[in-house]
Amino acid sequence: MTTVLRRKPSRARLPRRMTLAQYLADTSGERKIELLDGEPIVSPQPRAWHQRLEYLLEHVLQRWVEAHQLGEVWHEIDMILDPRKPLTYVPDIVFLAKEHAERLRDGRLYGPADLCVEIESPGDRPRLMRRKYRDYARYGVAWYWIIRVDEDGPFVEENENRGGEFVVRQEIEPGEWFAPGAFTGLQVNLAVLASGEFKRAVRGKAKRLV
Repeated sequence: MTTVLRRKPSRARLPRRMTLAQYLADTSGERKIELLDGEPIVSPQPRAWHQRLEYLLEHVLQRWVEAHQLGEVWHEIDMILDPRKPLTYVPDIVFLAKEHAERLRDGRLYGPADLCVEIESPGDRPRLMRRKYRDYARYGVAWYWIIRVDEDGPFVEENENRGGEFVVRQEIEPGEWFAPGAFTGLQVNLAVLASGEFKRAVRGKAKRLV
C-alpha cells in the first residue's frame, strides 16, 4: 500500500541556517519546511480548496499507480536533491517509479522524483517557486505539473524534462481533459475532480479504479 505522509503543527522557532543533519533531526512537527541552500523556508498552511484538490488528485494517482504497479505516490515527502548545499524540497505530490525505488531511504527521497506536482497558492513565495522550477529540471525531475486555480477552476501546466531543462508539453485549461505524459491511458478532469465527483472526473481505463 502507498503511504501518505502528514506533518504535525508546531510553533518552534527555526535557525536562519540549517545543515542537512539539523533538518533531518528536526522534530518541530508539521510545518512545511524546505531548505534553499541551507536557508529554511516555511510555507503557510494551504487553504481548504488547495488541501481538497491535493487530496483528491493524490487519491486518483495512487489508485492508478497501484493498479498498474508503477511505483509509489506520496503527499509532502522530503526530496533531498543536493545534500551538500543542502537543497531539500517538499512537493505537494510526488510519484517515484519502481525503477528508482532505491532513491527512497528512511522515509525520504535522495534524488529526484519522476513526477512533482505543485498546486500554487496565494501565499507561495515567487522566489521559491522560481528556484523550484530551475532545480527540479536541473536535478532530473522527469515531469513537473504546476496547477493554478482561479474562478474558472484548475489550470495545469505539464512540463517534461529534456536535457536538464523543462519544456511545456501541454497546458490544460479549466474543464478540459488532462492526459498526463507520465501515465499513459489516464485521463482526468481536474475541474470535475475538485468538486469531488470521482466517477465523472476520470474516463477510459481509470473509470473502474475510482
